Amino acid sequence: MAFKLVDPTSLDDILDTEACTVVLEVFRNHCAPCKALEALISRYQLEFPAGTQVVALNADDYPQWAEEAGIKSVPALLIAAPGTPPTWLTGDISAGGVRRFLQSGLNIMLEEPDIQAEAFMAAGDLAALEELLDKLSDEDTRTSVLQRAKSLVSMRNMQVSGLEREVHSVFFNTAAEYGWQAALDRLSDLLIKYSDDNGVRSLAIALADVVPDRNAVQRWRRAFCGC
Repeated sequence: MAFKLVDPTSLDDILDTEACTVVLEVFRNHCAPCKALEALISRYQLEFPAGTQVVALNADDYPQWAEEAGIKSVPALLIAAPGTPPTWLTGDISAGGVRRFLQSGLNIMLEEPDIQAEAFMAAGDLAALEELLDKLSDEDTRTSVLQRAKSLVSMRNMQVSGLEREVHSVFFNTAAEYGWQAALDRLSDLLIKYSDDNGVRSLAIALADVVPDRNAVQRWRRAFCGC
């Protein structure tokens, strides 16, 4: 587990003596939904209020405690904040359900992955975009925005050689330094320079298609590749 493991006694000590917010995940061994919940919490953990303790308890090791706590299925998520009654989330471990629970229990606002991805794509911050995608499950990335984000990262990471390598490198380096419109302009220059190379043409069209600004892509396609 990525979180601090606790037993029932140490958990009671934390809840009784700590003047801080506690987020507890109850899990079992070999529980795929538990691992998915852990990944969701890890994704948002940097947004938690300062001093929040994130801990985990293995229900397989403490079945009597789980029974006394009324936990009939895992994963289960507890938020205990000073001055408020503890609240539980069980059953709904979807990204949306967990996000709403954390926002309500911790009084914070968490950005949707789509919004984060669009901001990273627009800024050309592909390292941050790839880090975000790595934290998401396949189910979480089924939206059109995140599918485009995956295509962009995949295209950035593709291995090419020869003239195509030059085109690929110039495109992404230009995008990182000057923005997507400048990258499209450089593609135009390269298409003119290597006008007889069908491989360069095919790659240039594929690269243009991952640019986040769809209007700019359409203008570029009409002006420079007649498609």
